[in-house]
Amino acid sequence: GSGNNTRRFSLDRERKERKKTPHTCIRTLLLFHDVVVLLGKSKRDYTYQLGNVWIRDVCDSDVQSVFQLVTPETTHTLVCPTQEIKKSWLDRLDRCIRRELRTVTEEWATELLTGIFPRSKQTHDEDPENGSSDESGRQAHNAASGALSGSSPVVDDWYDRHYVNRVGSYKFADGRSYEGEWHGGHCHGLGRMHYADGSIYEEVYEGYWKGDRRHGEGSWRSGDNEYLGPWKDGQMDGKGSYTWANGDLYFGNWKEGKREGIGRMLYNSGGVYEGMWVDNRREGKGVFITRTDKYEGMWLR
Repeated sequence: GSGNNTRRFSLDRERKERKKTPHTCIRTLLLFHDVVVLLGKSKRDYTYQLGNVWIRDVCDSDVQSVFQLVTPETTHTLVCPTQEIKKSWLDRLDRCIRRELRTVTEEWATELLTGIFPRSKQTHDEDPENGSSDESGRQAHNAASGALSGSSPVVDDWYDRHYVNRVGSYKFADGRSYEGEWHGGHCHGLGRMHYADGSIYEEVYEGYWKGDRRHGEGSWRSGDNEYLGPWKDGQMDGKGSYTWANGDLYFGNWKEGKREGIGRMLYNSGGVYEGMWVDNRREGKGVFITRTDKYEGMWLR
């Protein structure tokens, strides 16, 4: 940005009453038309796209001139010399964030979410062998419209104005990249996460999120391993299917990331087990069929 689009804020670090308020050691804040830059005391600088910044006014603080900049990875607590200066910065940040969010069009958001939705939507009651229905276009359009309706804040309360759903992308410091819906700096709603662990296997999750955790319908794959179904608090939970790299396939109930309850396992050797599972093991009533044999009865660990 040009000099005319820059605002400079030097933090007063001498006020003793600030000791009760934890805050990032920020020396200077620079505001451009599309990014905000925080210059740290120990040669640590932070640069964020305004579309990935949320503002929170810390009204319950003992020091009334405090506000926070919330990002997907860090929350920076900033202390202003006076409440008037704080209000001025909140207004400036508000205007710049609003202007940046207006560049996110509904068409772009719909296209992004439509690209994610088909892999993540398979109903709980559908067997992967029998296929699934697809209403991805309409569902994604509704999701995008709902997210964008909060992208232009119109209410007065600071929390409601800035902790709203958005659609956008972000690359984390550890190499992960996310694109989809956000809420208050958290992956929340429909989105896609690419994981980068340095291995040759690509790991991707596409589906629903809640507070940075996989939650709701979604698909996960790493190399030739793939899971399709519901999640709860970051773990496979509900009726879903898992395919292993060796060709084994399980379809049935999951609980806290483990096979639990009724399920069917198709082994690459040709065998089939259908029955009860406990803690990832066959336990309880079930039937196992191979090309030559069949056993039906109770199973123990």
